[in-house]
Amino acid sequence: MNTSLEEEKRALLERMHASRRNFRSRFVDEDNHNYGHPGDAHAFPRSHTFKFLTRHPYSSAAIGLLATLAVRAAK
Repeated sequence: MNTSLEEEKRALLERMHASRRNFRSRFVDEDNHNYGHPGDAHAFPRSHTFKFLTRHPYSSAAIGLLATLAVRAAK
């Protein structure tokens, strides 16, 4: 391969990696430092809602209880 093409390829790959690092730093939770690594991309749980439910089970139970009471009161 031509050396100029190899350098262009390396520069393009470096820009892609920099862009990925930028997006990861922007969208990854600060309290979960391991989530941004490529091996953990499909780690459980992925959604923020389900992360909240698994990390705060008592808050989730209270919210469910309040929702149930609100539905019963509306009848």
